Amino acid sequence: MAQQKKVLTRIHITQSIQKVTQAMKMVSVAKLEQVKRKRAYMGLYARKLRGIWQRILSLSPVGTYGDYFVKRPVKNELCLVFSGDKGLCGSFNHGILREVKRYYGMNKRVDNQIDFLPFGNRVKGYLQKKGLPYIVSDVDLLKGDPDEVQGFMGLLKGYFLSGKYDRIVALYQESASGAPPCIEEIFPMCLPEKMGGDLVEHVLCEPDSMSILDCLFPELLCLQMGEIALKSAVGEHKSRMVAMSQASDNADKLLRKLRLIYNRIRQENITKGIIEVTAGLIY
Repeated sequence: MAQQKKVLTRIHITQSIQKVTQAMKMVSVAKLEQVKRKRAYMGLYARKLRGIWQRILSLSPVGTYGDYFVKRPVKNELCLVFSGDKGLCGSFNHGILREVKRYYGMNKRVDNQIDFLPFGNRVKGYLQKKGLPYIVSDVDLLKGDPDEVQGFMGLLKGYFLSGKYDRIVALYQESASGAPPCIEEIFPMCLPEKMGGDLVEHVLCEPDSMSILDCLFPELLCLQMGEIALKSAVGEHKSRMVAMSQASDNADKLLRKLRLIYNRIRQENITKGIIEVTAGLIY
């Protein structure tokens, strides 16, 4: 009877865990759809804005923006790393931390410096534990105010233009299929390709092209960082959804095994009781 009660307790515990994993899966699905919708809207806006930026930039010399496209020998580098604040999302955080270790090992040399800027408690704790150099920022790129994000991008621009960092990249995980994390270069920027003559000739800029570029440039930087943050959020929610779905399926398999064990033990106890009654051993 004690063994039967123990198995029954395990069945109840597994059922409770399964309810939790199913609820977490539903929450992740809802959050994933919300983030994907935001990303779709932002992506459409960003594509249109980049198209305008490229067309105007192809009309005139880069002017004061030339410094943003200059590739310098990399002596100091800043790597923005995006991870989750919580666990239970499969290999999402583990893949990011593994890539941080690999990236630092491959790019760190005696004559250069690599600093990390973590977004997410998991990667921040990892950097502290391993003693890797990092700087901190209070900006929440997913929930932060647009003015804060713009101020943060202004800080990155200052880091690059002043020569404090020769290269600034972002490291994030977008896929939940076990693919390696993405590394996207923020500074230096890539010069857009020159467009055809027909497109260029029919563009009229008022008051002038540089004034329009001055307005578009901060918005483009904020959009780039917002897209990176949303891609990372999509990867996290997708990974958590897959992990909770697998946990629910595993709970189903475990429940089937436990029920078979419980029924076998119960049948054995019933059979034993019948044998004892038949043999006259119960007093």
